[in-house]
Amino acid sequence: LILQDGDGTVTSTVANSTSSPYATFAAPSDERLKQDIAPTKVIGLDVINKLKMSEFRWKKDGDEGRLEEIGFIAQNCEAAYPGMVGEKEGLYGDYDFPVKDVAPATLIPVMIKAIQELSDTNKALLNRIEELESKLS
Repeated sequence: LILQDGDGTVTSTVANSTSSPYATFAAPSDERLKQDIAPTKVIGLDVINKLKMSEFRWKKDGDEGRLEEIGFIAQNCEAAYPGMVGEKEGLYGDYDFPVKDVAPATLIPVMIKAIQELSDTNKALLNRIEELESKLS
């Protein structure tokens, strides 16, 4: 399955071209397609800590008894990580406003960065513990 923008340019695919036998979303990431590559200045933990998780129920008719869901509210995500929020007119129903949506998968690089930051902190703390232990010996 190929997803294209308005001029026919392929923007992403749903395929099973990875090592998994199951279909996944894939988007181009080839270094040869990019320029001005540099380490990110994003502090992953800051972004993750700013995201608010909410419990909610949808307003749809007939869902009064539905269990609460846990997830994001698009308006709350805009301040923490605007790149994960989009706005669509007419796509999600007949509303008199454009509906905001979130793309949680855009957080994967941020989460990896946050894990790297935690790993660096953990290594520094372990090194400090080793230093203190050696001084006490």
